[in-house]
Amino acid sequence: MNEFLKRIDCDISALNVVHVAGTKGKGSTCAMVERLLREQGLRTGLFTSPHLITETERFRIEGKAVSNQLFIDHYWHVYTKLKESNKDSEFGMPTWFRMVTLLGLHIFVHERVDVAVVEVGVGGRADATNCVSPVVCGVTALGLDHTDVLGDTIAEIAAEKAGIFKTGVPALSYTQPADAAVVLRERAERVGAPYRLVDTHDALARLPPHLGIGGAHQRHNAALALALAATFLERTGRAPLTDAAQQQALRRCQWPGRAHVVADPLAPRLRLHIDGAHTADSMRAATRWFAATRRPSSTLVLLFACCKTRDPAPLFENLLENIEANANETDDTFASVFFSTFRTDSLNGATRERGEHAWRTSEERAAAHGLPSLTWQQQMASMFQSAAGERHRGAVHCVASAGDALQCCRALAQRHPHQDIDVFVTGSLYL
Repeated sequence: MNEFLKRIDCDISALNVVHVAGTKGKGSTCAMVERLLREQGLRTGLFTSPHLITETERFRIEGKAVSNQLFIDHYWHVYTKLKESNKDSEFGMPTWFRMVTLLGLHIFVHERVDVAVVEVGVGGRADATNCVSPVVCGVTALGLDHTDVLGDTIAEIAAEKAGIFKTGVPALSYTQPADAAVVLRERAERVGAPYRLVDTHDALARLPPHLGIGGAHQRHNAALALALAATFLERTGRAPLTDAAQQQALRRCQWPGRAHVVADPLAPRLRLHIDGAHTADSMRAATRWFAATRRPSSTLVLLFACCKTRDPAPLFENLLENIEANANETDDTFASVFFSTFRTDSLNGATRERGEHAWRTSEERAAAHGLPSLTWQQQMASMFQSAAGERHRGAVHCVASAGDALQCCRALAQRHPHQDIDVFVTGSLYL
């Protein structure tokens, strides 16, 4: 990355960075750090991944995604510089995420931000973002994810995350699994990084009753965000945040796709509860959030999608267990369940219902109509039915797009105009 930065004439030595790694909650924590520092009057940059709709979301200046024109201008500058110097470099052209990271750093330097809050992509030690020299860094909740790259144990994963620790740079975290906690502390001692566990009990007492990002689990992320922001302000010689400013920033902070409730403009009693949970632990937290935010006596619907590289079985177990634990006596958990591809447009009823272990619409017919294969969705539906057993007696559908699932939910709302319908959209941020 340092070689690539030289090739695009991007000096990041003066860039003040808050660097955040973790398995769960790092994006939300970064969003809260950015909002806290913006509340203090700083010109903020925020680099996160993945994007939900457009690539420009990955690069935010003062809370807003950069404009298409700004993105294009910086992209072509960076790409041209790299292409011109390609023949003389042993590294060639950067991979896609390295290119995105280079673009983000280039934008922040040229837009003269006071602080760049940078979320690690995957891991930490070998991540493209680990070229920065941060003012402070943090590690959010750790768990098993990306095990094919980071290792099969929590200790191995912690070692990769702790790879962002730097000599003399404060490293902050909160209570972690025992094996992970040992690794984080040992890594900090080895590189000479002052390591501190955030006193979440004290911080939680200073948080507003309701955060802008919902979910009880987000309160620990907010406590870490407060500590990261306070440490950054102290180390850069700025005034500390007042309690009023802290509370206002955390109330106003929003993070699309995480604990995100959207009212459907075409169906007044239909609400989408969106959280891109994709690990067992995050699914547990997201399901509890959904159970707490759904309306009493509403009809529950599940819209689920995940990558083929993931095993959805642990996600289903946590989802069903926590829905059941928080259900009303009259609830039949989900009235309908949809398994979708990552397409968001409506493909006009390309729906397959699972009944008597047979699919009403064949793969051959789907191929003849140019529809995406739903083999993976069918497999997920079978796994869900096996996990649910008697706990789920509602309909199960496989749909060619999330847009089709939404159309089905709207049709349900039209048939029952006086019934609240709460849809839990989860399994991946790509949905």
